[in-house]
Amino acid sequence: MIIFLGILSTTAILAISLVHFYWALGGRKWADRVFPQFAGTDKPIFTAGNWATILVAFIFLSFSGVIFLKTFEGVFRISYHWINLGAWVIAALFLLRAMGDFRYVGFTKSIRSTNFAAYDTKIFTPLSLTIGLMIVVISLI
Repeated sequence: MIIFLGILSTTAILAISLVHFYWALGGRKWADRVFPQFAGTDKPIFTAGNWATILVAFIFLSFSGVIFLKTFEGVFRISYHWINLGAWVIAALFLLRAMGDFRYVGFTKSIRSTNFAAYDTKIFTPLSLTIGLMIVVISLI
């Protein structure tokens, strides 16, 4: 069960990383759905340039590596302490993302009338919660 959750969460985070690399290399599919928008408009509250997108892609890539190592730490004989700490931090980040900022993202968002908010409610927040909880389960064992 732990190996299944580890592979599933690693794969999900790796997919998120690959989508960010796709955007950084000029891909535009789904790009209009990932930035929070001001209420009543289609205008995003911020945008990210290529370098920021590449940085985020590498961060997610490193997250997937940490979760992979956590899942198979017995095989690789690595420092349990640092991998475990990293997994807990990553779980906390995903769970905090799911909780939200009380305005634009997560379960606590107050602005719910935008295109982004619809995708956030249906996809982004449940995905963040699921990944975060999977990592918690992996980290407890």
